[in-house]
Amino acid sequence: MKVAITGSAGFIGSNLVEACLLKGWDVIGIDNLSTGFLEMTNANRFGGSGKYQWCDLDVNDTSELYHAFLGYDVVFHLAALARVPFSIDHPLEANMANITGTLSVLEAARTAGVKRVVFSCSSSIFGGSNIFPTPEDTEHAPLSPYALQKSAGATYCKLYSELHGLETVSLTYYNVYGKYQRANSAYATVIPAFFEAASEGKSCRIDGDGGQSRDFCHVDNVVQANILAAEHGGKLMGELFNVANGETHSVREVFDSIKSYYGGNVKSYGAPARLGDPRKSLADISKAVKVLGYKPKVGFKEGLKKTADWWQGGCKI
Repeated sequence: MKVAITGSAGFIGSNLVEACLLKGWDVIGIDNLSTGFLEMTNANRFGGSGKYQWCDLDVNDTSELYHAFLGYDVVFHLAALARVPFSIDHPLEANMANITGTLSVLEAARTAGVKRVVFSCSSSIFGGSNIFPTPEDTEHAPLSPYALQKSAGATYCKLYSELHGLETVSLTYYNVYGKYQRANSAYATVIPAFFEAASEGKSCRIDGDGGQSRDFCHVDNVVQANILAAEHGGKLMGELFNVANGETHSVREVFDSIKSYYGGNVKSYGAPARLGDPRKSLADISKAVKVLGYKPKVGFKEGLKKTADWWQGGCKI
């Protein structure tokens, strides 16, 4: 298979590039390095039998995207300015990257004859939903421009399927973590923040009482979902799937686990609860299990241990 990956030099994109090459797929990575890592553009760092090339390209350059997509089967669209505070402070720039950029990818894919676009969405589209586990048909209630932009992207995908027959699928990620994720990356969660503090001998900041919980999902599970969506033999016409572990763990539980990896020599300090911070997230993943054959291969404890090994091994990129 020949696949294009936008946002290929970022946290999730790099892991996906690696997995696709190990499958023997030919990959073109597209990234303008606005949030990605230059080291991730080096084809020599990846294993596998697939061929890899990187293209320094902005997703809003529709004409160049069209030429890059020619001859490719699937486009994984991960490129985004995935930062809630940034979207609040710079809504126009975020809108250009996250909505116009997604529309540009869809149009370039359609005109280039790409079979399927797999769009990276976000659980933030559901806002502070109190429905647990949260199913995909939960009403969208974005609480930030970023969440609104991801909601619009998923809607655009469905519309392109209905109007143009382009196969699209939107994968809604929940609290992704794992190797290649820095504490200041676009998808950063409490997990890399804690690992960074622990590795530097600093105290970990716990907001509120630490009882707030999340459906933490290791990046290997997210990569698996993307590959399953690409390989799916049926028609995917704007479908939305939750990608998570289907379980929830507290911030305090994360801290205690990370503390154990450092011989118990990690301290914490309290901070006020963040305004608007949801108390809980928990995804209903039954649809992805049934339709895509998705099954989280890396559980919470194993995922933290794999991440600890990467941090303690020097965070090699």
